Amino acid sequence: MTENNFAKILAHAPYTMNLCSAKPETREFALNTLMDDLKRMEYLPNNLYNFHPGNHKDRHQKIGEGYIGIDAFGEIINNENLRNLPFFLETPNELDGYAKEISALRNLYFE
Repeated sequence: MTENNFAKILAHAPYTMNLCSAKPETREFALNTLMDDLKRMEYLPNNLYNFHPGNHKDRHQKIGEGYIGIDAFGEIINNENLRNLPFFLETPNELDGYAKEISALRNLYFE
């Protein structure tokens, strides 16, 4: 990848992948899709994978204004298994709104 001057690649999972569905068949489909995608990502080492594990209730919501709530984001970003990983958040906003969301998340992060 570096020999051709490629930056990191961010692969995006389908929105239909719902790992938190109440329906077992939907969760199974999501898990199979995730595993298949991650196998493919092995061919692109050191790249990133974006997926939406939730139930789509927060899709297109600003951080803390949807169903998940701001406290859940604190739990996620401070989880010992996740806290050192990069996060990419897709929210509908303007530049000043993004700045507020980033500030809110930084305030939740334990140093």
